[in-house]
Amino acid sequence: MSAQRARRAGIAGAGIAVVLAGTALAAASPLPKPGKVYTNGTVGRSKITLTLVISPSNAKRIESGVPEFSETAHSGGYLECPSSSKIAEFPFPGATLTLSGGKYGFSVTETKTNPTFLGSPNNGTLKLRVNGSVTSATRIAGTVTVSGDVCKTGTIHYSLALDSELHG
Repeated sequence: MSAQRARRAGIAGAGIAVVLAGTALAAASPLPKPGKVYTNGTVGRSKITLTLVISPSNAKRIESGVPEFSETAHSGGYLECPSSSKIAEFPFPGATLTLSGGKYGFSVTETKTNPTFLGSPNNGTLKLRVNGSVTSATRIAGTVTVSGDVCKTGTIHYSLALDSELHG
């Protein structure tokens, strides 16, 4: 084999090894269960209540939604504003999970004008940033930061668990 052929074979082999390693990493990284709901409970148990609904057809897609009290879960949540002790409702804009650092995760920002505080609209804006990563097939964890003229928080940590009783 000539030196040039040997180099080509070495480069091709290295490329295949990189592709196989990337495939193995993605296969080992957990995804949430399609069509399932992940939540951290009800308002009052923590500073934030968050529900994420995973697409039934794509485990890498978190559905958008507005929180509402019904038998069918919707992505979104409620947040206690420290300055006013009011509970703000917030929609979730949807997200696609991407693989980074060996875990699937997401980062979204939503700005709401004249947000609702448990049924009462308020003049102003509420900017919400939600980051999260899939830590196992049954758990999603991350942070939420809120800014705006009607509510501000520091970084709030959350951990969502698979809810076997709710459905999206």
